[in-house]
Amino acid sequence: MLLETLFNFAIMRYLILFLIAFSSIKNTIAQNGFTKIADTKNVELVFKNKMENTQTMTGNFTQIKTMRLLNEKLQSKGNIYYKKTNKINISYTAPFTYEVRINNGQMMVKDQNKQNNKINTKNNSTLQSINQLILDCMTGNIFNNKDFVVTSFENKNEYLLSLNPTTASIKKMYKKIDVYFDKDRTNIKKLLITESNGDETIMQFSNLQYNTTVNESLFKI
Repeated sequence: MLLETLFNFAIMRYLILFLIAFSSIKNTIAQNGFTKIADTKNVELVFKNKMENTQTMTGNFTQIKTMRLLNEKLQSKGNIYYKKTNKINISYTAPFTYEVRINNGQMMVKDQNKQNNKINTKNNSTLQSINQLILDCMTGNIFNNKDFVVTSFENKNEYLLSLNPTTASIKKMYKKIDVYFDKDRTNIKKLLITESNGDETIMQFSNLQYNTTVNESLFKI
């Protein structure tokens, strides 16, 4: 039981690293020019269409996590691959290499020593919730995630979906998650994570391509 608990905790930390920060953002939503969307029906329809029309996605990401207590920033970068349905590969390339693969409820973490750790996320509600959150961010399915209350904002160029957790297990990890999309193509731009311990995280995406050919071997568990 202890080994299983430690293993699950390690896997959760890998997923948290997926949401690692680019910088510490202190400005409020109002200061960034965002206004709350009162009627979200049209916005939900936009994201529904995005989800239905997204078969694959590839891109790059850059990350920095600001650790409040240690006054330290952890930086990394890599590539991300998504394939419908429920398949993700997060490949870190610097400063060290490792992979996180998610495939229909199964997950594998391959570290820089080429050692593989596998887990069935369906047996762990917290891991399953984080798994689903990652997938929802990639496909624009956030409004259907029952583990978060979604508040919508917009400015001239972006949508901002602010997610507040509703379950006790997720609240222990995250205080709030903000997801930014561009209005032009509804592509995900960045994630801003406020963790319950005060750390702040961002992941910023670039060079996104949709509905191109993605090798199935990237998702093999």
